[in-house]
Amino acid sequence: MKSTISTHFRGQQIYTIVSTCAPLSHTHSFSVAILPRGVNHFFSDQIEALSRFNPEEILLFNYRPTKQINIPIREIWTKESLSAGEMVNIAMTEAKTPFVFILWNDIELNAQDVSHHLFLKLEERGDLCTTPQFYNQNGMPIPSLTLPIFPPNDIFRVIRTQHQESQTAKTFITLDFCGVYNRARFLNLGGYDPQITSEYWQKVEFGMRASMWGEHIIFNPALGVSYTDTIPVDDESITLNTTLFALKTLEVKMSKRGAYLPWKSFFWLWKEKNGWQMFKELRDWVLENRFRFKSDALLVVDNWQSYPRA
Repeated sequence: MKSTISTHFRGQQIYTIVSTCAPLSHTHSFSVAILPRGVNHFFSDQIEALSRFNPEEILLFNYRPTKQINIPIREIWTKESLSAGEMVNIAMTEAKTPFVFILWNDIELNAQDVSHHLFLKLEERGDLCTTPQFYNQNGMPIPSLTLPIFPPNDIFRVIRTQHQESQTAKTFITLDFCGVYNRARFLNLGGYDPQITSEYWQKVEFGMRASMWGEHIIFNPALGVSYTDTIPVDDESITLNTTLFALKTLEVKMSKRGAYLPWKSFFWLWKEKNGWQMFKELRDWVLENRFRFKSDALLVVDNWQSYPRA
């Protein structure tokens, strides 16, 4: 099959896209983007299985399928190792459809029918992202619903629980970055922050910023995915990434003139090299987006309730 090759720049990231010449049908509302992790010897079979759900196209990172399928495929080759959040940002920028389903190469889609009706429903709701129910490689459910808390003597935590109902519910973060994203809302939110290099704190900052800006991430138990290998474990270590998360969200205050970052919040960075410059840039970012904040982090956590049922 013939292909076209093009080089792209996104910030400081350089990546090359190899596209099959199969034309897009423009009849399906979602694409699939698959992120790389480890080695999956059955990856081509997984891609073939995904093609049966009739996505508009499949975007692959740093992988060339060994089997030919009828769905248009774009291979995205990066020059350097990128965080999951950075890869999602690229996928959302490059996708041609209103919705993008983010998966990993070691995750299989369980749903019997990812129908056009599902995406119509997602569009009607207008949510930022719909996350799936996760299962381990033995088919056992994994706690997939998340909520934020301020525990005693700790800065902030996200806890996971098992959803006991068949209906949808509001959830705080995208577990393992997986889910069906509303592309326009994602790009409007600004995507994942590439300056936060910890993938755990990338997800937490994205979830808190989304909530503070009035967006919703929804857990849908009818959408199931299964790990084919070991379940990855988040690194929740407190680092500079935690500080960046806190200054972009937890430390932001509300006023009649919009959101602002108090000068006293500099104490988070006073020991860091170039801490003052970092703080000024963060403060300017909050000022630039001051009218996009609908509430502060404390109100988000205090008012955490289930989203209206689907």
